[in-house]
Amino acid sequence: EFFGDPYGSGGYQIKGGIGDVINKMVGTLTTQKVNIHTGSRVQSVEHVGNNVVRLDAGEKQHFAGWNIVTAPIGVLKRGDIQFDRDVKAKIDSRIEDLAVARLTKVFVPIKESFFKERGFEANTRYNIISGDTMVVVLVLTAGKPGITIMAGGKLAAQLEDMTDSQIKRFVEDSFRHVNSLKGWENFVDGDIYVTHWNSDPLSSGAFTANRPGGQRVYSPRQWRVIFAGEAFVADNRRSPSTLAGAHISGLYAGRRVLAGLEKETGYKPPSRTRKLVVAPRLSLQKHIIH
Repeated sequence: EFFGDPYGSGGYQIKGGIGDVINKMVGTLTTQKVNIHTGSRVQSVEHVGNNVVRLDAGEKQHFAGWNIVTAPIGVLKRGDIQFDRDVKAKIDSRIEDLAVARLTKVFVPIKESFFKERGFEANTRYNIISGDTMVVVLVLTAGKPGITIMAGGKLAAQLEDMTDSQIKRFVEDSFRHVNSLKGWENFVDGDIYVTHWNSDPLSSGAFTANRPGGQRVYSPRQWRVIFAGEAFVADNRRSPSTLAGAHISGLYAGRRVLAGLEKETGYKPPSRTRKLVVAPRLSLQKHIIH
């Protein structure tokens, strides 16, 4: 599932991070006079009356006709957000077959000239096995000037606790197995970035994986609460476990809300057609055993 991303094994690479996307969304909604709040950590979601959902964010409470929950599955499994009994029963039944994967990415920004000199294609992939560990190295990740190292399991947790100097030694040790990457240190174009998805309580893991025999579903709904995200993509061809899949799930959830509003009030949103153009590139995969 994870390596089926339509944008290649590296997936979406968002300039400025997901926070930049959220800020742009907030800006767009604010200009449209939409009442939107950010920076509040939701503790509970419950129905009050027939048509209202209350979100408790500590000292603040927010009310809405509908609620789309995009909290990571690790957060939902840990029970950090409280739901009505029926909603909790519904979501628990939908996520019990999902495992939350440990994954840490180490991204090394490299000048574009490095790749041109060596003739790399986008998403050239190396599986490096050293002792009892394996890391995946993606060169020219998603066609962008950089190299990504992906590590799972215990190593993923260890990387998140490393100092900058330890991370640099880890990168050096990983790259030394690949002859075509020699000299990379002379082309570094910024700070090395390490994700902290596993230790961050707001994510509690990287992505979901379906257990054998399990079945994913599209954005489950109970009353006026709808769940969306990378976990809720039923068709493996639509990229579950990825940011692309999360986008598809969010669109699906949004359409369910609009359908509910149309049924209740007759409201129909302006017609707009948007075509998502996907041009995946096959990654070149190489295995290096040390």
